[in-house]
Amino acid sequence: MITLTEKQIQEIKSHMLHKEDALKIKFKGKNTTLETISVPHNEVEDYEKRGYIIGTSTARRTKMNKLKPHGLQLEDDIWCMFYKLGFRKLNADEHLVVQWGPNSTDTQQLDVVAVGKEAIFVVECKAANQPKTANFKDRLNKIEQYKAGVTNALQQIYGHDKKVKFIFATRNYRFADDSEDKKRMENMEIFHLNDNSYNYINNLIKSYKESVIYQFYALMFKDELISDDRLKIPVLRGQMGGHSYYIFSIEPSTLLKIGFVLHRTRVNDSMAPTYQRLLVPSRLKGITKFIDGGGYFPNSIIINFASNKDKDLNIEFSPIKASQLDSNSEFGFLYIPHAYGIAYIIDGQHRVYGYAQSNY
Repeated sequence: MITLTEKQIQEIKSHMLHKEDALKIKFKGKNTTLETISVPHNEVEDYEKRGYIIGTSTARRTKMNKLKPHGLQLEDDIWCMFYKLGFRKLNADEHLVVQWGPNSTDTQQLDVVAVGKEAIFVVECKAANQPKTANFKDRLNKIEQYKAGVTNALQQIYGHDKKVKFIFATRNYRFADDSEDKKRMENMEIFHLNDNSYNYINNLIKSYKESVIYQFYALMFKDELISDDRLKIPVLRGQMGGHSYYIFSIEPSTLLKIGFVLHRTRVNDSMAPTYQRLLVPSRLKGITKFIDGGGYFPNSIIINFASNKDKDLNIEFSPIKASQLDSNSEFGFLYIPHAYGIAYIIDGQHRVYGYAQSNY
């Protein structure tokens, strides 16, 4: 791994935006299907030949528009998705280049970079103008080559405590469920953001509003540890229908991070057979207001911990020995992995996410 020079760090930072006014202007330009330029009047005819259409005019210049190329459109859509998710450190342009290896030629241009409070997302985009199949072996091999180096470089700038997640975003490309590309991305821990998952995340943004970041992180880092320390919670264990259940109290800030809501979409088909409806935004806002006004809910949230092949992601119960009990229930401690998306919220998602923007 290389250590970036101060000059290299400043060069990377110069291609990142963090001021709200500049981000708003950039979002306005990217959140459209049109590419707009301003040209002198005597160049209008030349640009018309390139496919531009005349817009408004001033005394000296003419604004002209044309549809963005499909590749640029995907990059802009992904950038806007992160902005709407609440990220406020994003790349300013397509000229962000990071040196990932010891040689001066070991550099990589990055399509989209979004820096959040807990994680950094690096996105490689690939779009086609109509549905097609393709083999991305070479492209994925390239990502595998620079992945560790780019991770190291970005963590030097924004902190080694931040996780770095690589995303391969595609539009109009079809992948078979058993394709080698899918297997390769899974092995490399790269999230494949296809047309379906892109639409799903944007639907989450509309429904979850400011609390969407918890659901997004659970989707991106499913079953990945937040920390090595397990959560230790006092519980009452009982039996019902041949299964164990646990009654306990947990802080909303903790449940929001380990919780996950399954929705009826192909993105989640492989995870579990039960699904929830998307949240109702107006109801979510009302619940937050109710909580901050001193309201509370005397009923329980129902969650499910799915068993996992990885023993580190399974819960463990340690009973507290009692001399005599007049019930089959018993007290003890539940040890829960501190990991993203391990607790499926079966009932009560509005109440859980109502706490996301609450003082409590």
